[in-house]
Amino acid sequence: MSAVPISYRELSATLGRLQVGINASDLHGSLTGYLCAGGTTTAEEWIDALGFDLDAARDDEVFAQLYRLCRGQLDDAELGFEPLLPGDEVALATRAEALVDWCRGFLGGVGLAGSGRL
Repeated sequence: MSAVPISYRELSATLGRLQVGINASDLHGSLTGYLCAGGTTTAEEWIDALGFDLDAARDDEVFAQLYRLCRGQLDDAELGFEPLLPGDEVALATRAEALVDWCRGFLGGVGLAGSGRL
């Protein structure tokens, strides 16, 4: 995998700084679901393709980096994909909630890609 990894903490900090109403796991799950269901987009356009109103994010490299990481993990022949979740240093209840958010985002992303593509 050639994409530079982005951490849950880094993405969360960026979303907080931009005062975006979505968390890191939900956002990553949405992008992953969209790509898995055949949605096509680019690192520059994925925010719009998924219908997020993140005008402030358009110029932030973290979002292009997230796209490249996700696309790279999904294309990895070694199956190196991992959902973007908080690390082991975070309380189990918080990690479980983040997993629920990731799954919700994933299913929403699949829906946004369109059922006709599956």
